[in-house]
This record gives sequence, structure tokens and C-alpha cells, in this order.
Amino acid sequence: MPGSEAEEARERLGEHYPELSGATAQVVFHVDEGTLAEAERMAAVATALQQVADLDNVTGVTDPSQSPLAVSGDTATAYADVFYDVPVGDIGAEGFQELSDALEPARDAGVEAYAGGELGFATSGAETGKAEMVGLGVALVLLVVIFGSLLAAGLPILTALCSVGVVTALLHVAAVHYEIPAEAPDVGMMLGLGIGIDYALLVVSRYREELTRGHDVLDAVGNAVTTSGRNVMFAGLTVIIAVAGLYLSGIPAITALATVCASVVCVSVLASITLVPAVLGLGGHRFMPRRWKAAAADTTAPEAGQDTASRWRRWALHVADRPWRYLALGTLILAALSVPAASMELSMPDSGSTAEGTDARSAYDLITDELGPGHNGPLTVMISGPDPEQNTALLQDVTRILEADAYTEAVTDALPSADGEAVVLQAIPTVSPADPAVTDMIERIRGEFAGLDSGEADILVTGPTAVYSDLTEVLEDAIPVVVLAVVGFSMLLLLVVFRSIGIAVTAAVFNLLGIGASFGALVIVFQWGWGLSLFGLDETQAIASFVPIVLFAIVFGLSMDYEVFLMGRVREEYVRTGDNRQALANGMSQTARVITSAALIMVSVFLGFAFAQEPLLKMLGLGLAVAVAVDATVVRMLIIPAAFAALGKANWWMPRWLDRLIPHFDPHGPAEKAEPPTAAVQKAEQATG
Repeated sequence: MPGSEAEEARERLGEHYPELSGATAQVVFHVDEGTLAEAERMAAVATALQQVADLDNVTGVTDPSQSPLAVSGDTATAYADVFYDVPVGDIGAEGFQELSDALEPARDAGVEAYAGGELGFATSGAETGKAEMVGLGVALVLLVVIFGSLLAAGLPILTALCSVGVVTALLHVAAVHYEIPAEAPDVGMMLGLGIGIDYALLVVSRYREELTRGHDVLDAVGNAVTTSGRNVMFAGLTVIIAVAGLYLSGIPAITALATVCASVVCVSVLASITLVPAVLGLGGHRFMPRRWKAAAADTTAPEAGQDTASRWRRWALHVADRPWRYLALGTLILAALSVPAASMELSMPDSGSTAEGTDARSAYDLITDELGPGHNGPLTVMISGPDPEQNTALLQDVTRILEADAYTEAVTDALPSADGEAVVLQAIPTVSPADPAVTDMIERIRGEFAGLDSGEADILVTGPTAVYSDLTEVLEDAIPVVVLAVVGFSMLLLLVVFRSIGIAVTAAVFNLLGIGASFGALVIVFQWGWGLSLFGLDETQAIASFVPIVLFAIVFGLSMDYEVFLMGRVREEYVRTGDNRQALANGMSQTARVITSAALIMVSVFLGFAFAQEPLLKMLGLGLAVAVAVDATVVRMLIIPAAFAALGKANWWMPRWLDRLIPHFDPHGPAEKAEPPTAAVQKAEQATG
């Protein structure tokens, strides 16, 4: 959090207290029967703490026997703080494992011993378990059903795995020089599997469609890349633009996450327009189901997918004849689903959000149950000034303010620095670090500190809890900026692609409503607790403060994906026929099945992560799954066709001055000569009038 008060205080801690300049951790000891005060147990705990003190980069370990606040009333539980002289990134998961291993002497004596705290939370990682395998398995089954060919079903899976593999390899290289958020690899895998399968699916589907039309293999590959391949490129560009908006947050961890997401999308696009056509060229007609050859030989047989296309065509014409009715219905559905989002509570996660059974979670739960939740995240207050006497005088006022606060459980003794220019003490809140009340408490005491006559001294609040509180505040301020930037640039891209203000505006407005619906789902499940047990959780919790901004960027990009896929084909048909109604009917008949299939696969992948061990991944997985499901059904198959039909010719309106300013580039290639409709299409038109 560069520039925040908490970060500035941590830097000053490093100047005046070198031994406190790095990461912190907690080690917790507990016995179910008896107490830790028994001689054998005391000796075992002391040996364990000595081994901890001997670890590399450990500068100090507190003694629970000398810290009354660190021992429970029945002396069955105690914890010690561990201080390092290097940041969490330099310790890593291996250093945390060494810390846990150092507690073995206590375990050998029958004492439960766990390592946790800041280091435990930061290195716990985002454990997916078998989530990605479940999602992949469901996706493969769906692809086999969709394509009727195991070979064709396997190609999108192969493409997605290659994309994820490339990005994962790049992450391992980057991690040598840069700090990568623990969640980044799993978020990248989640997005890579979903979007990689979708993009390849679109190209493979168009290739099979071209073969069905009678083209040879090379022409079919060329036409698939020229049409669907171009759409994939522009769709990928919209996602990259959306996640690039996260750079405006100014938070290194968020920008690193944005880089991972953008890299996954970029590699997925490249794989879809290089690897996929290459494999299609090698496989030729083997990507078609066996029944296709028989159908191709029988000139009286209907084309593959003809019945489905006809149903979607009838639906498009049905909506086009009643546009305002369906536009109102779709908008009402989205608005209703978005209402719960108004009560969303944001907070930064702590070790209480890590997977049950891990050391970090066990340590957190023991401290919460036996000593109080605030002991998991005390606030560190530092008085820093050149005059030791003034620092001492301020200490009394600072202590008074802290003790008077309603959310303060206890205040520790002050620790002066060796140079006499700083004094540090801690305030233990009555609530957990993730409780929104802690943010209010920090804001309140900072305001009171600002009112003191501190002269040349500074009174700063820091510690992991304060850092997360500052992060939440910055994220809340950054959301409007990110939203405006993402929506603005995405609309500009749609203007370039479709030369239409109507299409760009309706896409942006209803995509935002769709995202609101996904936020509402998060509130319903995680805050209200509806169906919480289905996702393996037993208690409600606030939404992690970075989840909405990350979800927004990714979901808005994915929503624009489907907009490009659908409206790209509609525009292609409009250029070919010059008829709005027929363009909508033809475009939906040719893309609706693919879009719904792609969405179903992406939802299955994201839902797999919603059942992961980590609550943070659950939030992201569920939010993405709901957003894609709502977008592919309510938005893309109901609202957008209704809005398109309602606007009519106005869909293609563009002021001349704006048309001159925006670069001209047609991603869909030259218009083809209109062909007469097939017998099945003629019947559909007659059925709908």
C-alpha cells in the first residue's frame, strides 16, 4: 500500500526498530486437559520457542509467560509473536513450514502447536483442491455432447491447458524477480480454463459449420479464422482492456493480478488462432461426428444443428415482434437480482478465511475461542519524534484514547526504541481483523490522534490489520475510477468494431446490470447465508474488499466477449442482407447455440472453483459463474435482441463527426453475397409470419 499511513509507519518501524521491520507470525499452544503451566509442558514449549528463535531471519520471539495478555484465563492456551527482519515474500511457504516444524518439541509433549498470523495467512495460498479437475471433467462431458466427437471435444480442453501451462511457466519465472499474489496462479487458472475452452470452441464450431456448407478443409479453416478467429481477437482485446483498468487502482497486488489475467487472455487468443487451426488442418474431417458423413451423403437429410438453429431463429423473431415487453421483463429480472448488492459489506480477509484444517486457520480459531478474536490482529501505534520527552508525554494521551475506545479490549505496555526517537504499543480490538468495526475504530482513533498537540512527533497506526483497512479504503475510492475507465474504453472498442452508438451503449448498460446480479448473488450466499452450506462454509462473512473490483473487470470483459460474438454475426448478416430483422434472426440462429454452450462450459469451470477450499476462491468462482450464466441467458438471449429490435435502424446510427474521429476497421471482412434461405429457414419464417 504505497503512500498509506500504515505503510509509512511500517517503514519508520524499520528505521527505529530494525528487529520489527519484517514479517510477523504467531505460534499458538493449546492443551485440552490440564494447563500449559505444568513443568513438562512448559519445558517443551520453551524448547520449541528457542528453536523458533534460532530460525533464519527471526529477530525476536515473545515469551507468553511474560505476557499476561497472551495467555488464556485457564492457562490452557497461549501464543507468542515471532518477528522477522525480511518481508513475507522473502520467507515464503518454505519458511512458514520451517516455523511449523520448529514446534515439534511441543507436539511431542502432547501440546497442540500451530503457526499462523500474518505469515500464515500470506503463505497459505489459494488451495483449489480438486476444483479445477471437477470443472474440466464437466466441461469435457459437455463438449462431447455438444460436438458428438471426442476428438473435437478434446481440442478446446487441450488449448485451455496449453494456455494455462504457458502462463503458469511465465509466473514461475516472474516470481524469481517480483512478488506474485498467492491467489494469482489460481485466478489465472480459473480464467484460463474457462476462456481458453470458450475461444477454441468458437473457432471449432465455425470450422464444422463451414465443412457442413460444403467447403474443403483448408477453406473451412481459413473461413473459421477469418470470421470467428477475428471475433476471438476482438473479444480477447475487450477482456484485456477491462482487466487493464485494474492498473488504475494503484495497488501493486491488484495490478499483478491484472497482469496475470491479461496474460492468460492473450495466450488463449494466440492459441485459438494458431494452435487450433493447425490441429484442425491436421485432423480434417475427423473433427466431425460419424453421423455427419452419412448425412452429407444423403442430400435429403437436414444439416447438422438445423433444428436447433431454427428454434433460435423463431425465438429471435418472436422477441423482435415484442421488443418492449421483453426489454422490460429482462431489465426487471436484472434489477431484482441486483438489489441485494446494495447491502454488500466489504472487508479484507484474514486467517479466518483460510481453509479449515490448515495451521493458519487452526491457530486463528484457537486464539479466537480461547483469548478473543482481536488477538489475531492487534493494532500497532507508533509515536515517532526527535524529542523523547515529548514522545513520553504523548504516550499518556495515546494510551488514554486507545483505552477509551469502545472496541479496545486491552492495551500493551509501551516499548521505546533504542535511539529514544520512537515509542510503540499495541491495542487489541474486541473484534476480529476482518470485522468492518475495526476499520471504523482505526478511522476514529486516527482522527483523535490528529487532534492532539503532537508538535514535531507523528502518531501513526499500522500492523497487518491497519494495512488491510487502508487497502479497503483505497479500493473503495478506486472502484468508480476503474468502472468509468473500463466502460469507456470498452464502449470505444465497440464503436470501432460496430460503428454504432446504440450497440455500444446498450451493451455497457446491461452488462453493468448483469454484474450487479452477480454481486447480489455474493451477498445472498456469503452475507445472508442462503445455501452457504452447499459451498462447504458454516458461517457468513463479509465480501473480501478486492473481490468486487476484480470481478467487475473480469466479468465486464467476458460480457463484452459474448456481445462481440453475437453482434459480430448479426452485423455480418446485416452487411450481407441489409435487413435488421433478418440479420437478428440469422445472427442468433447461427451463434445462440454456440454462446449458450460456451457459457455452460464456462459456468461449470467457475463453479468448480466455487467449491474449492478457500473462501476467497469460492467468492470469485461463484461470482463469475453467476455473471456468465445471467449474461448468456437474460442479457444476451433476451435483453440485447429486444433492444436491437426496439432500436431498429437506429442501431447503426453514428454522428458523422464521430465517424470521422474513430478509426475505420472492419473485423468481419467483406460482405458475402446474400444466399437464398434453406427450406428449414423458409419454414421457420412462415411459422413466425
